[in-house]
Amino acid sequence: MNHRLRLAAGLSVMAVAAAAPAAANADSVFGGGQLSSASANFFTFNINNGSGFVAVNDAQTGQRYAGQVSCVRVSGNAASFIVTIDPTLSNSSPTVVAQEFWVADNGTDPFAPTDAQRNTSLTAKQLTRLGGACPDPTAPPKALNPIALGDIAVSTTV
Repeated sequence: MNHRLRLAAGLSVMAVAAAAPAAANADSVFGGGQLSSASANFFTFNINNGSGFVAVNDAQTGQRYAGQVSCVRVSGNAASFIVTIDPTLSNSSPTVVAQEFWVADNGTDPFAPTDAQRNTSLTAKQLTRLGGACPDPTAPPKALNPIALGDIAVSTTV
C-alpha cells in the first residue's frame, strides 16, 4: 500500500505539470508508475516539446538510469522517444548510452491501467545509426507491455 501512496503523490505532481499550458505544436509525454507487478521497477517521464527527463529505477535489482530526452515523436495516443543516459545518474553497463521507448496512452486509471510501454537499450553505434530521429511510435519492434500501476499521458497541442 505504501507504493500506492508514493505513486499517487508522484502522479498528482505530474497531473499538475500535465495541466500546465504547452507551447503551440508541442508533443508531450507525461507519466509515472510501476512497469511490472513482479518487480519494484518504477518509471517517470516528463517530456514537452522535444525535451524532458526520464528516470527508471528497479528497487529489486538496484539497476537505475536517467537522462535527457533527445527526441520525441507522437502519433495519436502513441509516442516514441530516446533518452540519452547520464552516466552520473546510472549504474547501467557503460556500453549502453541511451534507451529507446515506445508508449501508449490507453486510459487514465492509475490503479487499473491499460497504458503500455516497451524500451530497449542502445549502444553508441546503434544511437548513431538512428541519426537523431525517433522511431515511428506506431511501429514498435515488439508488442508493448502493460504497466502495472500508474498512468502515461500522450498529447499533441496545436
